[in-house]
Amino acid sequence: MVRVHCFIHSRTLFFEQVTLQGLTTCSVNKERYREILQTYVIPTLQQRGYLQETIFMHDGAPRHIVISVQQLSRQSFTDVLVISRPFATAWPPRSTDLTPCDF
Repeated sequence: MVRVHCFIHSRTLFFEQVTLQGLTTCSVNKERYREILQTYVIPTLQQRGYLQETIFMHDGAPRHIVISVQQLSRQSFTDVLVISRPFATAWPPRSTDLTPCDF
């Protein structure tokens, strides 16, 4: 079975965060990106038994290549299963291999 999840967006990404005041719209920065990976993405892949067979691709966006995200990615997916600039297999930040026109 092959599952593919893809998201391409030309603007700042937002998500809703639960606060004492209720739901608050927030932008996705490096801290929130790491939190999303650590709290939702990685545990879900582990729970479903997909973590060891998932190839995880980051583009070169600064929030994807900060040291804390690199460390979490290496710890969770290993260096071989991550495609991103600071890893063994790099994906250029503006790859012509995958553009919104492909969809």
